Amino acid sequence: PTHMVTMARLMLPLVLLGCVELVPVSAGHCYATMDCESCISDARGSPCGWCNGACQMASDSCSSTAVVDGGTCGGGAPVDLPGEPFFEDRTSLLSHNPTQKNYGVSITDIDGDGQ
Repeated sequence: PTHMVTMARLMLPLVLLGCVELVPVSAGHCYATMDCESCISDARGSPCGWCNGACQMASDSCSSTAVVDGGTCGGGAPVDLPGEPFFEDRTSLLSHNPTQKNYGVSITDIDGDGQ
């Protein structure tokens, strides 16, 4: 915290003069991106690359060919999963579904002492 205050004091005059543009950048910004298009078009910092179904820093190693800025993600063929579908669409059973907010509290007695 002390070094942050010192850094802020040093940067304030430069920012006020317009000499420095502060742009927030997350060092791990690539790893939170969930789809290829968003990954390769992310311009918040170092370039990102799409590798084996996940976004990573373009400079990270990739066991296959990584898709990077200017590349094409491609849709790929959908995978046919084995077995019957687990969920069924039952929307038709909801004849009345008003919008509302519900709030609650959950309490757990972890050690089982009743308190």
